[in-house]
Amino acid sequence: MNESSTRLQPTDVLVAGAGITGLPHAAEADSRGLSVRIIDRDTWAVGASIRNFGHCCVSAQSGELLELATAAREGWLRHSALAKQPGASYLWRTSYLGTDAALHTNTHDAESPSGGPVTVHTSRGSLTASRVIVCVGHDLDYVHPDVAEPFEVNRCALAMALVRPVEPAAISRAVLTGTSMLRYPAFAETSAAAALRTELENSSPELLAIDANLMLTRRPDGTLLIGDSHHTETSLDPQLRPGQENLRDVRSRPVHFAER
Repeated sequence: MNESSTRLQPTDVLVAGAGITGLPHAAEADSRGLSVRIIDRDTWAVGASIRNFGHCCVSAQSGELLELATAAREGWLRHSALAKQPGASYLWRTSYLGTDAALHTNTHDAESPSGGPVTVHTSRGSLTASRVIVCVGHDLDYVHPDVAEPFEVNRCALAMALVRPVEPAAISRAVLTGTSMLRYPAFAETSAAAALRTELENSSPELLAIDANLMLTRRPDGTLLIGDSHHTETSLDPQLRPGQENLRDVRSRPVHFAER
């Protein structure tokens, strides 16, 4: 439920952003017995948290990303076994506007140098917490440009298609294709990647032109999420870009799967 911001008590942790990054931080803090408040500018997750395939692609990572993905997997499994929502309070439609403390660039959290509470500025007034964790995704450059700019934070526009198969598809796992092999580092770093890229340049240059990751996942209702193209800029054109209409048109076509 949405709290009123009037006379709210300080919390141990305040998380800015109720998406796929913010909620795990909140759940972890709650599991350690800390009081948690979550704020989000929207009424439900509408950012990068839903613009994806909804699967954890752990083994396709490499290096530091593989270490992070493996640790995250254990966290997801642990919290899934608990089968409960974190005991956090929420403030929806509340924009994070910054704090009176410096943001740590390696962790994206803020603590008061004096050890006291941090004042958090929001569109509903000021809140206080012992620690603030900022999980606003690519919008970090709006609230902390000094942190975002050295990392060249951009926004990613993508096109995906949601389709319903003519007949139920017996798909339980994500289905990746050759373009996926070029996108995920564990595959892209192999000796075969160069030959694969050459083959795609000759057979499907239009996919490489829109930086496509042609793959699909099956949703619980039986529909298939098929994607996706990528385009990054600091500010995005709201209009569909050339080439993306091909992916959009998939929605109007019947989808058949043949067993092999």
